[in-house]
Amino acid sequence: MTIRLHPPGNGQTNTVNGRTYVGVAGTPQDIPFDDDARMLMANGWTKLGEQSGTTAQRPLHPYPTMPFFDQTLGYLVHWDGKAWRGPTGAAV
Repeated sequence: MTIRLHPPGNGQTNTVNGRTYVGVAGTPQDIPFDDDARMLMANGWTKLGEQSGTTAQRPLHPYPTMPFFDQTLGYLVHWDGKAWRGPTGAAV
């Protein structure tokens, strides 16, 4: 599972836990959900959503209204308590 972050607009490069992240303005990146995301946010990166991953990686026990960026579909979905819903409200 990852977390979707938006880099600062200054094009900075950060190395965290041996992995290098190059911030490209306007290009969100999916960062491993561990210390990497926390360290990047401390350096000006902005959190865009709770978590991101493929459709198969959606949380098994989401909380109601939980957002998840589905990389397979390419958009944000929300859990309504019974189903994942896309931007149109349809179950996805």
